[in-house]
Amino acid sequence: MSIYQTVYNNLCEQRKQRASSYTKYSGLHAHHIIPRHQGGTDEESNITYLTIREHILAHFMLWKIHRNPNDLRSMKMLGANLSIEYRRNIGIFCKENGIGWFSEKTKQKQKNIVTGK
Repeated sequence: MSIYQTVYNNLCEQRKQRASSYTKYSGLHAHHIIPRHQGGTDEESNITYLTIREHILAHFMLWKIHRNPNDLRSMKMLGANLSIEYRRNIGIFCKENGIGWFSEKTKQKQKNIVTGK
């Protein structure tokens, strides 16, 4: 296990206890431990609660572990402090143009992860 994986696992596990503090204006973000772009679900067991800085670092570590461009994109978008509407528009643009998560290369990588190739 890499140092990034160890730190990521520890961060996610320790921050789960913040669930009771998570509200709309708490400054905490609900973070999918296994990201949705890697097949993660919205189940409570897959959610941890991070500050914006921790959320950026979490996606950086995920990028270092898996080299998935969606984690790098998430990290940059979080750091840019973009509005929800702007992020939604970026997502639509990426989908329409086959960029990032929507690229054929990434789709094939995700299939390989799911099938264990």
